[in-house]
Amino acid sequence: MGVLFISGYPGKHVPDSLETNSKVDYLAKPFKVDALLEKVKGLAGG
Repeated sequence: MGVLFISGYPGKHVPDSLETNSKVDYLAKPFKVDALLEKVKGLAGG
């Protein structure tokens, strides 16, 4: 299962140890719907 972290704070706040995991991604607010869809598709493998 993929995990998408979404934060209201600018910048990346995901621990370095999670960045190497292909099933973990991060999206900072504000974001557009197409950016969210792209991240979800990436985590789903397609």
